[in-house]
Amino acid sequence: MMSKTLPLPTGTPADERTRVLTQPGTLGGLDTLEILSAIHDVAFQWDIASDVMQWQGNVQPELGIENLDGIATGVGFQLLIGTEHAGLRHKCICDSGERDTGAGVAYQLQYRLLPAGRRRAKQIWIEERGRWYGGLDGNPRRVIGVLRVIDQQREEIDRLRHLSEHDDLTGLMNRRLLLRGLESVITEAGVTKQPCVFMLAAVNNLATINKTFGFDIGDEVLATVAERLRGQMRAGDIIGRYSTNKIALVIHDCEANGLQAVARRLMAAVRGSTIRSSTSEISTTVSIGAVQIPNHAKTSPTAVAAALEALEEARLGRQDRLICYSPGMLATRGRQKTIETAESVLTALEEQRMRVALQSIVDANTHQTAFYECLIRILAKDGTLIPAAQFVPVAEQLGLSRMIDQRVLELSVSLVKADPNIKISFNVSSLTSSDPEWLILLHKLTAGDRAITRRLTVEITETMAIADLDETAAFVDVLKEIGCSVALDDFGAGYTSFRNLKSLAVDMVKLDGAFIRNLKDDKANRIFVKSMVALAKNFGMTTVAEMVGDAETADILKNAGVDYLQGYYFGKPQVAPLPLPILPKS
Repeated sequence: MMSKTLPLPTGTPADERTRVLTQPGTLGGLDTLEILSAIHDVAFQWDIASDVMQWQGNVQPELGIENLDGIATGVGFQLLIGTEHAGLRHKCICDSGERDTGAGVAYQLQYRLLPAGRRRAKQIWIEERGRWYGGLDGNPRRVIGVLRVIDQQREEIDRLRHLSEHDDLTGLMNRRLLLRGLESVITEAGVTKQPCVFMLAAVNNLATINKTFGFDIGDEVLATVAERLRGQMRAGDIIGRYSTNKIALVIHDCEANGLQAVARRLMAAVRGSTIRSSTSEISTTVSIGAVQIPNHAKTSPTAVAAALEALEEARLGRQDRLICYSPGMLATRGRQKTIETAESVLTALEEQRMRVALQSIVDANTHQTAFYECLIRILAKDGTLIPAAQFVPVAEQLGLSRMIDQRVLELSVSLVKADPNIKISFNVSSLTSSDPEWLILLHKLTAGDRAITRRLTVEITETMAIADLDETAAFVDVLKEIGCSVALDDFGAGYTSFRNLKSLAVDMVKLDGAFIRNLKDDKANRIFVKSMVALAKNFGMTTVAEMVGDAETADILKNAGVDYLQGYYFGKPQVAPLPLPILPKS
């Protein structure tokens, strides 16, 4: 598809370069320029040694580049790429770490292009696809590729990203993006020492509004409160929805004296006038808990825990007031342990002290191991292992479970790659079910290899599933499309199990251990287990019983038709041997 031109020597005059750039080309009697124009692709050839770039003649109408001489070299073209992507192209081609063994090396990337130069506002989004060819040493020497403008696709990507990162009701950042922004602010404040404030504002009478007028009206009130609070923010400040009834705010460049003034302005914006809902006018107020950064919070979990404590204190007294965190609060309410746990999780992640323990899940008939559940542990600095129950609830409360889930995924895929015979299941949190980055990481780690993904089972809890059935169903569909199996954990713990089981195309259900623990002494539980097993089998799902502690319970479950058994009777979790390879994220 390229022009039939020879590579130009470095000293070729500019007018000759321009002639080569604009001449049409043919391929087997076909006009390649006409073909490329029809599909809106722009072809090029780049000789890396001489830095000369040759372009098909449709480069100007398709990309809108005004100065063709400016893109006659790789350096010139590089100057038109947005600064945030300046090193991306070089990394993909010249610094990829790959070698050409004869067939060339394919590459693909996207970046922002400034066709009129970096001093002009005009910009377009480009997808570049091509193949580079190496010299005798295998390193890049020549590139052939095509560019395509993808503004429409990029708009759709941005729209989908916005939906995944923002709350549907209020339009504010969702909790995941909010906490990421808070982490960045705290990191920056630690360097610059610029004081900031993290606030949590709660609508004081939202529960009463929901009970009196219904949840739809409550949603209208919350959305209006969010909009009023957003109207008081300055450029650069951050606002997001932390939870059902809490709006979080990060105020930049705010000293202790200014904190009171900011809070009064926010509370007055909500209190100042009634909210006109679909049914009536409603009055409401907000209480605010705040913490100063970096003086009293040097990590995001610390900031959240301190602000929550201050907010609880604010709501104990009269409504519509601010309480700013002071160091003595956490000790009085027992939250110091929460902060210590959160910080130990962050440190363990940073220092790669997360470990996985494997517990056998056996065939109910043969008692032979069929697969393993992967359970997360923290290796403490003194060498002891901290079980998940001691830190996962805190991690979920403070938004850290997403990072833990990513680490569990890395370690689980490492195990599966290291042993072609092993099958692994592992839990994910509710945050992960709405996190596209986790799915992207799964694809990167497995490279879409079904020999790996078909040996992975992702467990989601029933309570998580029924909290947002549509979102969970979409998450399950994507996992199954990738090749993973999906299990519904703690089945029977929720109140809508039977009604919703059909809506989720899971492969397996794990019966909640609460029904198994005393099975041999509880007739009602035996009847319930039989019902759940029969229901699962009608839907074509296999079953696992957790917390099996003795032979008699194992026999009861086998006779009830349970497929797999898990519990201390078959072995306690054993920490997987190290070292495990640390898998790349890109």
